[in-house]
Amino acid sequence: MINKLVEYGHQRIVLLVREERRKPHPGLPERFFLEQLQAHGIQTGPYNIPDWKDTPEGLEQCLNKLFAHTPPTALLVGDPVTFHAIQTNLGRLGINAPENISLYCNDYNESFEWCRPSIAHLSWDYRPTIRRVMQWIKNVSQGHEDKKKKSYTKAVFSEGASIGPVPR
Repeated sequence: MINKLVEYGHQRIVLLVREERRKPHPGLPERFFLEQLQAHGIQTGPYNIPDWKDTPEGLEQCLNKLFAHTPPTALLVGDPVTFHAIQTNLGRLGINAPENISLYCNDYNESFEWCRPSIAHLSWDYRPTIRRVMQWIKNVSQGHEDKKKKSYTKAVFSEGASIGPVPR
């Protein structure tokens, strides 16, 4: 995703994720996001993963602050609920994707099928994760220790029409 945004000319890229993804330290995907920016020569800091109070008012304050001086050209959002809230807040400010900003969501939601422009997002098969969680619950409930290492599921990037070149 970062490669595509940089290809489009984006340098001011912000990831908005819920508090549990930021605190006490950024999670693995959030750290990977910062590493990807750095690999493209983009200096990173609190601007790229801003801290905000995990409420509708906190999100609105965060967006107002972000767009006050050095507005991002691309917003990556951690979850569909926050994505729709951001989309609504930006619309209220007259900021629309992809004309004024590129918007992307880290997770798929069926509501995206109804959105125009189509929403850029990741999608992945939840079933292996659900099976693994169910196996873990079964093992723990039966008194078996279950410390299987992390496993990964391949995600598919759907570009959608909500991302594009940096607005001029």
